Amino acid sequence: MMLSLRRKYFYKAIGYFAATEFMTPRRFKNVIAAWQRNGLDLSGAEYHKKHVKIEAIHAKNWLKNVVVPVIKKKTDSSFDITRGVIYRLNTSARYLDMLMSKFMHKQSC
Repeated sequence: MMLSLRRKYFYKAIGYFAATEFMTPRRFKNVIAAWQRNGLDLSGAEYHKKHVKIEAIHAKNWLKNVVVPVIKKKTDSSFDITRGVIYRLNTSARYLDMLMSKFMHKQSC
């Protein structure tokens, strides 16, 4: 999120937020699957169900209305946009790896 605070990181921020939009629908689907797996009342997952579709639309529109026009206007921006995508994927992977480590540690205790 800090990428959006400085103009020089503008293109990296575009990539970062684009990656976030593309990852979100699957994450909502995983939350719903976990909800069902744990036998919770699905009425409590309505927010997540709605946002699977909403976030997929956001991702498509982000690509169509932000990423593609910016790259068409300034082709060398694609390098920083890609870096922003990699930043987002790496931070997500590190966070999820940390969670997995904690869960695995608790299971072995």
